[in-house]
This record gives sequence, structure tokens and C-alpha cells, in this order.
Amino acid sequence: MTCVHAAGAIMRVLLVENNYSDAIVIAKMLTEASLGRGAAVEITSTDRLSVALEHLRALPPDALILDLGLPEACDLDPFALAHAAAPGVPCVVLSRAEDEPAAAAALRGGAQTYLFKAEITTALLWRSLEHAIELARLTERILVLTA
Repeated sequence: MTCVHAAGAIMRVLLVENNYSDAIVIAKMLTEASLGRGAAVEITSTDRLSVALEHLRALPPDALILDLGLPEACDLDPFALAHAAAPGVPCVVLSRAEDEPAAAAALRGGAQTYLFKAEITTALLWRSLEHAIELARLTERILVLTA
């Protein structure tokens, strides 16, 4: 599969993950996948939803990878808050299998896809990210054409 970004373009990803070990593994997967495809990825990582929301408003990335299990979110919907802060940013939601209803709700709310943390592979993560970006582009294009 070819990268959805133009040759030489850097894919800017905001990773919001409160588990430090998971964040390291996901960042490593993204880096390995990008290098294996001759692409470039710039990862900004935070473990705080409040910091992510500020970042989304100030400098929207090309894509967002968002863990739904952020302790800071408590009873809040982290995806709804992120989507409100930057509605045009494609989002891949991360969830535990037992939290599938919340992940499915994020999908209905505008997320492009969701992945179960225990099932993520390098190839699946990269492909999901590319698909999320392309789906968001196509959706925006359709909205413009039908306006």
C-alpha cells in the first residue's frame, strides 16, 4: 500500500496514551512502519487529555491516536472532547476488548476506526492510520461537493 501522504511529506501524529509502556511500543511501531515504507512520521505523545486538547486546538496533527481509557477523562468521553477540539482530524481510537461499546460509540461519533490494544500489530496500526486519514479526506471532499 502506498502512503497517503505526498512523497517527502511528514505525517504528524498526536498519540494520547496514559500507559508509558504502551506509548513507547506504539511510537516504535509507527516509526518502524514508516521507515519500512520510506515515509516519515513525527509523533507527539502525551498522557494527558487536557494537553492533547490544547495541542489539537493550537496545531492540529494529520492524525490522532487516542486511548479511551485515560484516567483523567473519568466520566467524560475523551473522543467527543477531542473531536470537538479538532473535528477535521482523523482519529484511530484505542480500547481494551471489554470496552468495545465505548469504542463503537466513538466510531458512531466520528472516529475513523478503533483498535483493541491487545491486537495491535505494526502493520495493522499503520494501515489503520493511513485508512483513517484517507477516509477523513474523502469525507471532507464529499461534504464540499454536496454543499
